[in-house]
Amino acid sequence: MSKLKDWTTRDILITAVLGIILGLLSTAVDYAYTTADAALGPLLAQTLIGITIFTALFIPFVVRCPLAALVGMLIIGLVQVPFSPNGIFSLVVAVIYGLFVEIAFALTRYRRYGLPMLMSTACVVAAIGLGIGYVPNGVHLTAVSLQLLLWGLVLGSILLGAWLVTVLANSLTQSGIMTVTLSSRES
Repeated sequence: MSKLKDWTTRDILITAVLGIILGLLSTAVDYAYTTADAALGPLLAQTLIGITIFTALFIPFVVRCPLAALVGMLIIGLVQVPFSPNGIFSLVVAVIYGLFVEIAFALTRYRRYGLPMLMSTACVVAAIGLGIGYVPNGVHLTAVSLQLLLWGLVLGSILLGAWLVTVLANSLTQSGIMTVTLSSRES
């Protein structure tokens, strides 16, 4: 198993570039979340978690190196700090998501990157994220039917986010943009 010191220059550059791009996307999502929270309420705004899951899974799926999720989410969080309405909290949340995703890939010894792995990781990470805010956000006080609806919407959102990771990465591979990265990591 390789370590961070075994990363190639290509791995570092791809992680940095994707981190910046996804950080800007995440910033836009933060504004969308803030708007959705005000317009629809905090429960329905939670359905945007699929985009956060997408950003947390995309870099490790492409780079396929230990610590890719954590380093990628650190970069994403750093990009968000000056632009996001959430400021430094964006960095904290990004690092937490990166850590959870990193643990999932570490449990497989960085050998599994297929859709089942992405979807199961997305489910666990989203359940932890939603669970942490369950009581502070007052979700436990809502009707059971509303809670079930929330979990269903979040589940659909995260599964869509995980699936989009493979779709976008494979499209970029077929276009020739990331052929070297993904095909060189296939085993």
